[in-house]
Amino acid sequence: MEDKIRHVICPYCGCLCDDILIEMTNGQISGVENACTLGARKFLDDAGNRLKGPIMRKGDEWVDVSYEEAIEYTVKVLSEADRPLLYGWSGCMTETQAIGAHLAELIGGIVDSTTSVCHGPSILAIQEVGHPGCTLGQVKNRADTIVYWGSNTIEAHPRHLSRYTNYADAYFFHNAFRERKVIVVDVRKTPTAEIATEFVQIEQGGDYHVLSALRAIIREREDIIPDMVAGVPKAQLIRVADICKQAKFGALFFGVGITMTGGKYKNIRNAIELISELNRHTKWTISMMSAASASFLARMSTAVVSPGL
Repeated sequence: MEDKIRHVICPYCGCLCDDILIEMTNGQISGVENACTLGARKFLDDAGNRLKGPIMRKGDEWVDVSYEEAIEYTVKVLSEADRPLLYGWSGCMTETQAIGAHLAELIGGIVDSTTSVCHGPSILAIQEVGHPGCTLGQVKNRADTIVYWGSNTIEAHPRHLSRYTNYADAYFFHNAFRERKVIVVDVRKTPTAEIATEFVQIEQGGDYHVLSALRAIIREREDIIPDMVAGVPKAQLIRVADICKQAKFGALFFGVGITMTGGKYKNIRNAIELISELNRHTKWTISMMSAASASFLARMSTAVVSPGL
């Protein structure tokens, strides 16, 4: 028996594509339409590999066990642990996370999430200086200048450009594709850099320095900037700052390329403050690019309990 489910939201990279069509055959996912390669693989691979019950390692093998046996074993391990780590949670409902936090308090454990390897620093920065953000719909219809910083969007979020930025039709543009400017900042020339109006290649760990230099230029203090900042010529920094100041509506998207390098949350704080400087001249917003690979990196970490992974 075949069936089709329309308007499914893809949970993978954070673009939240809501036009996915899922084909079902005998209660199993058999096909996916409209999704990118990453999203389609998420639906199709998970359909065949998702665990339907608890498993336990016995000797060199993983074997199916009952929920009662799994719970009994988990309780024993946690109650005997001196300092257990309850890690993961990114795929859990809010109510589940709340129960996990209470459990950690009862057993004297530590709670950590997959944001440790992606956007935890972003949240810390936002708590300090706020978040001048907006909806992706606003970006799609209004932004004429886009900055991708530390994010190889074409490979990590394949439909972001076609749904919200460079290739998306816009309500307030006659020809959005030709009227938009795209600036890419990264340590190497990525596929995303290939479509950029301006590509800024910085040295590894140089994000904070470049952000600070751009802030100084926007404040009309380019006289204090050296000829080269983290591998970027002063002339290019001035050109980029001018493009940003002349934008009618700009949006900066940053990825783990800036959160997981030297500086961590201080980089994000500096980026937010750069947007604040630009907002003295025009309209700019900033948003994070969800780390689609974070959940897979997290699987490599050692933890007693890993909910939601």
